[in-house]
Amino acid sequence: MHRPFRFGVVTGNAQSHTEWVTLARKAEELGYATLLIPDRTTMGLAPFTALAVAAEATTALRIGSFVFCNDYRHPALLAKEVATLDLLSQGRFELGLGVGAGPVDYKQLGLPFESAGARVSRLEEALHIVKYPMSKDKGLLRRLPHVGYFLA
Repeated sequence: MHRPFRFGVVTGNAQSHTEWVTLARKAEELGYATLLIPDRTTMGLAPFTALAVAAEATTALRIGSFVFCNDYRHPALLAKEVATLDLLSQGRFELGLGVGAGPVDYKQLGLPFESAGARVSRLEEALHIVKYPMSKDKGLLRRLPHVGYFLA
């Protein structure tokens, strides 16, 4: 499947609702395809809430994660959050899922920072759980043919 090259904005920094909404609308106005938020404990806005607000404030801008860390939340709960964001954004959600940026976030959450191999194995298992609602006739909320995702 051929996809056109696109540009996006990666940020999660805003000091107010107004600033965040203005940023999302400006990204859309300037023609950016996506607004992505990192999943970090040490910086930025909480991604699910901020992405929902950005989706509500825009009409065409795709929203997504850059990149959700698999170990921070159970894959079944992540799948439900993804389904909800895709539903409420009218199919504009893009999922990025990976093994984590480094030990600092893990330490703040009280999680062990295991080897890359162990984290990749958990990611592989999680992908089966998260992809299920996007690949079957019925998802957690509905079928999700529009959800795009990438791995990091």
